[in-house]
Amino acid sequence: MEVHKWFENKDYWQGVELFNTLSNNQFLKDLFQSKSEYTVKKLEDELRKLSSDQPDPDPASEIKPSVNQIEQKKFDNSYILKKLKYDLQQVYRQIDSNRFALARCKSDKTRLEYAIQILKLVDRKRMIFEKIDYFDEHGELPAVATKPKVFTTPELQRLYVQVNKMEKRLQKPDDQLRNKAKSEQKLREKKARIAQLVAERKGGEL
Repeated sequence: MEVHKWFENKDYWQGVELFNTLSNNQFLKDLFQSKSEYTVKKLEDELRKLSSDQPDPDPASEIKPSVNQIEQKKFDNSYILKKLKYDLQQVYRQIDSNRFALARCKSDKTRLEYAIQILKLVDRKRMIFEKIDYFDEHGELPAVATKPKVFTTPELQRLYVQVNKMEKRLQKPDDQLRNKAKSEQKLREKKARIAQLVAERKGGEL
């Protein structure tokens, strides 16, 4: 069967057989042996790629350099795929363990805890699959955006902690507070000092 004909009926197991004859990706071959919502969509995506890459009658046409570069990256970063597969196995084990425990427990509260844990693990499994997909297409993992570090002086750190505690304390009812006006004045002073230190830091960085 030709790839484009498979899309007329999209029979899953015929698609698996077709993929096995056209691809050398052993990981995906193993993955497709289990039918799920994810593998059905993934199989269709992979066959669509194969359909768009179908043979060019010109024998001079070969694999593009960019494809060679990706394959080289996959080879160089093969340890990443091994780690992702290992993580995936661990997630599956944890899901099975939690499902077994969920079936045995009698407390509603405990069942809820196990159910929430299973949902978190399922979400983690989805993220690992997304990383595997990205690796399969690019030969590496997507870049992770790092949050800029905020460097503070010991005094600034201390002031931030003090302000946070004072704000929480001032949220209490008035009848539980002593010297509320004095506390509010101290809070304003500390915030003013924070603003001053921040301004000094910015001025020093110019």
